[in-house]
Amino acid sequence: MINTNFEKKVFAFFISVFFLTACHGPQDVYFSTYDEAIKNGAIENGNIPDAMPRSAHEIYQKSGSGAGGMWLRFKFGMNDIYGFVSQAEEVKPVDFNSIKIPSPRVKWWDRDLKKDISKEGLTLKVYRYKREIRYDINNSKIVSAYFVIDWDSHIVYYWHEL
Repeated sequence: MINTNFEKKVFAFFISVFFLTACHGPQDVYFSTYDEAIKNGAIENGNIPDAMPRSAHEIYQKSGSGAGGMWLRFKFGMNDIYGFVSQAEEVKPVDFNSIKIPSPRVKWWDRDLKKDISKEGLTLKVYRYKREIRYDINNSKIVSAYFVIDWDSHIVYYWHEL
């Protein structure tokens, strides 16, 4: 039983710490370059795809226990984007409606991406590929990952659901 004001404050402090650590949401991460992401273990830890082109820069990523997947946006150089694209299949316009394009609550994600893809004449292309998500040494899962490339702006929007 809590008797004193001090004990109540200590109890409230520990409850606050518990909720802040146990219930934290998805993490937002930014890397200015591919090399910075490598240095920080982002590829090794599975936080960004290992197929990402080395020219990737301005890399924004969101994932975590509450996110239910991963969302990524980065800019690219034309010198190595085709290696990234060659690992995937282009999704035909007739199949766009079957794809669930997320809208994470971050400033760097194009909220109108699905509408933009459907407009004729834009230089947006949608691709799909299989990605292995490794949880630990013995457990992994193959997921369908998608990415949209804006060929004019040199921006890739990437996501997969868990």
